[in-house]
Amino acid sequence: MEGMVLDFLSQLSRSLPIPPTDGEAKKDTEALADIAIELVDRKRPQSDGPAPTRVVRFPQNKRRGNARGLATLFRVMELSHDGLLSGSSLSKRDVYYNDVALFKSQNIVNSLVDDLAATCGVARSDLNIAAASKGLWCGAGLSLIMAKSGTVIAGQCEEPVLIPAQESIASISVCEEVSWVLVVEKDAVFQTLCRSGLATHPTLPGPGLIITGKGYPDVATRDLVALLSRSTTIPLLALVDCDVHGVDIFSCYKYGSRSMTHEQERLQASRLVWIGVLSSDLARLGVDKDDLLPMSAHDHKKAIALLKSPACAAEPLWRLSISSERLKMY
Repeated sequence: MEGMVLDFLSQLSRSLPIPPTDGEAKKDTEALADIAIELVDRKRPQSDGPAPTRVVRFPQNKRRGNARGLATLFRVMELSHDGLLSGSSLSKRDVYYNDVALFKSQNIVNSLVDDLAATCGVARSDLNIAAASKGLWCGAGLSLIMAKSGTVIAGQCEEPVLIPAQESIASISVCEEVSWVLVVEKDAVFQTLCRSGLATHPTLPGPGLIITGKGYPDVATRDLVALLSRSTTIPLLALVDCDVHGVDIFSCYKYGSRSMTHEQERLQASRLVWIGVLSSDLARLGVDKDDLLPMSAHDHKKAIALLKSPACAAEPLWRLSISSERLKMY
């Protein structure tokens, strides 16, 4: 980050107005004021070469000279740098409320934090900024030992436990008796399974763990699922909808988010297996197709993107499910 600031100051010093000499056009002097900061573009696919970039410029508009793009970027950098020096962590929400008038939207903070992490080639947690946790787990077979306090957070069989940020966890402990892990898309489904005692149900081969990210998972939830995938041989199963959003959520767990390619390897749960809901299950369960919601134009666009993704070639059930889903649009 300090290198980015030095680059900005260097550009700024070179762009200071130079008094025009005789015959020098005023517009040539103004042209010196262009300042550009390159950030990694997380939304563009990355090849083997240099990472694709996008540019934050000043002025954004030659007539008004809007510096808000640079101001928001450097404000995030300032808060991150202060946190690193003081050893205190911030949530993305904390960053936003530090300067609501400047940021105007939480989404701007979220995007800038991830852009900055990708540009610096570090994890988001290395900036001392984390998203507020929202994921839950259920099951007594998992315990987390917290880094600062040494406190043990133990899972419970029928009550959900909040998944903390990965950087706050010193280690995890998984009981040998745990024989399965089920990742579910929806919080409502998770709550039903949790309180019905599924984690210790006698008809299952052994006790298990149930995890949800409440829709699209946060980094803390993906971190935990990826860690279980890497460090254990316990079967990892996913239960998501057979629509494009369910498939996309499964893809996020197993292959990583397209917007966080710089952390993709660390956050991939490569052993995760999709067990349902499949499009073929609907007919078997007697679900009338007329009762299903039709795809929107946004859903259709997402379906096309998923079908074109490299991961789709490795998941034949995706293509079948997404293709069946697309038929509802017509």
